Amino acid sequence: MTDQRPQKSPAPTTAKPWTPEASTLAAKVAHELNNPLDAVLRYVTLAQRKVKTHDYNDVERYLSDAQFGLQRMAEILRDLIDLGRQTNALLEKPRPLPVPMIVNRSVRVLTALAQTRGILIDLRGEIDDQILLDPRLVQVLTNLLKNAIEATPDHTPVTLEARHDAAADRVIFIITDVGPGVSEDKLFQPFVSGKDSAANAGLGLVICRELLAGIGSTLSLENRAAPNHGCIATVIVPVNHA
Repeated sequence: MTDQRPQKSPAPTTAKPWTPEASTLAAKVAHELNNPLDAVLRYVTLAQRKVKTHDYNDVERYLSDAQFGLQRMAEILRDLIDLGRQTNALLEKPRPLPVPMIVNRSVRVLTALAQTRGILIDLRGEIDDQILLDPRLVQVLTNLLKNAIEATPDHTPVTLEARHDAAADRVIFIITDVGPGVSEDKLFQPFVSGKDSAANAGLGLVICRELLAGIGSTLSLENRAAPNHGCIATVIVPVNHA
């Protein structure tokens, strides 16, 4: 005989409430994406009107401005993806690399960008190949170097110094530029950047800080005094965390 009793419905799943930090980040994401999206729609509409009347004046400029807006949105989304991935990355223990290799890999990625601006990446300091550190430092140094290159004027140097503090058994990386400096009261806030580029979402420093914290390391930034100006980014990595 078939059981005619009504079947119990599965208990509804209760969604976890968002933290205030997550809610704030989501609101800023929506705001940052909405601004370039609105511009893209506006410029595409203007271009369509021109094409319909066979008036092609300014069409290229409208499409170029729309493309810039799309590139900005892509930059924001890439930084958000990196911010999400870094949590999983911290759960893994990758094979450490020699410090010179970490430095070279970081610089190699940005050589072409620097050359197009006439910027020299000045490498300073020598560290023994036997000192091994977490390879995720490549991402950190690449991000900081990219910030420095984009902030500094054309035909000026960006310096990356690496040195071993034997007494404290730690490696110190120092990146220096001659850009406009940083706003100290807004450091490490998502979507806040000291760079002139409007396309930057300002998530890079957040990602760097979280990655470094996961390997027992620190990141500090300070403005250089006049007449040099610019920013000094200092990364301190204990050797025993490799």
